[in-house]
Amino acid sequence: MPILEWNAGRFNKLIADKVMHGVELACIYVETAAKREISRGNIHGDNPSLPGEPPKVVSGTLRANISHQVVRNADTISGFIGVRENVAYARRLELGFVGTDSLGRTFDQAPRPFLRPALLRNRDKITELIAKG
Repeated sequence: MPILEWNAGRFNKLIADKVMHGVELACIYVETAAKREISRGNIHGDNPSLPGEPPKVVSGTLRANISHQVVRNADTISGFIGVRENVAYARRLELGFVGTDSLGRTFDQAPRPFLRPALLRNRDKITELIAKG
């Protein structure tokens, strides 16, 4: 007589591996979308983006430093998309800034978001990629 055996540990690992793959694909998709958001040129810096628009490219440093990371622990799989720490002005562009910074410079800069729009415009695709993962 055949015996039916449930291997929950193996099943859970297989599902977690697939979800991890889907989260990785979704993060890459949003990272690429964010980089597209800031791909309009402004090589001489004399034609900046308007408030509410994504920033324009001057040197390419911001775009080159957009990255993602996927972290898996016992209970969760999390995907992160952001800018590496070495681009000090990234946060000011994304969120805007009014006041004096730590170097004594004064700013009254409206947001020029590029990460949040890339995430919000692609919610359906993100869900699809994770589900297919």
